[in-house]
Formats: sequence, structure tokens, C-alpha cells
Amino acid sequence: MKKRWVIRPPADFDINYYANLIAEANRPAAHRFLEAVINTIDDLSIYPGFGTRVEDAPLNDLRRWRVKGFDNYIILYRDMPDRIIVIALVHASRDMDAILRKLTDAP
Repeated sequence: MKKRWVIRPPADFDINYYANLIAEANRPAAHRFLEAVINTIDDLSIYPGFGTRVEDAPLNDLRRWRVKGFDNYIILYRDMPDRIIVIALVHASRDMDAILRKLTDAP
């Protein structure tokens, strides 16, 4: 059963930030990136268990999954009973521990 999905404002900012960075070098690639992000989130709404549970995360049920075709980008999301909530989109080179500490303040 497909769950609805919600993109939190910080994750929306992340998605647009990375799309704009990609667009500076290659506008068609940025469009492919945005499409891949949406398709990946949509897949996760059907199969939320795809993602790997993030151990020691400040949020319960936090999971991670790479964006299809853009493996350096990771979607952080929560699998809730009726929906998935996209919390952040991060580049794999970023300090994941620092990002997880910042999520402590996220509702």
C-alpha cells in the first residue's frame, strides 16, 4: 500500500539547494536530479523498508536511502504508519554525525 509523503521545509530547501548547484554546471542534469529525487521518494512511499535504519539517530525511525542515479545524495526520512516524512537530503561527503545532531531540533 502506497503511503503519502511529506517533504519537511528543511528538506525542500536541501533539494532546491543541490538542484541549483547542479544547474550551475549542467541544467539538464539538474532537471534529471529533481526527477530522480521525486521518483525515489515515491518509491519509498511504496516500499519504506528499502532504507537503512540510521542507528543512534535523534529521531525515531529515521532511515536513509540514496537517490536513484545520483548515489552521492542521501534522503533521510521517517517511516510513519500513514506516511513517510522526508527530513533532509544530504550529500554523502557531508559529516553525517553533525547533520544528525542538528536533527535533534526537528519536530
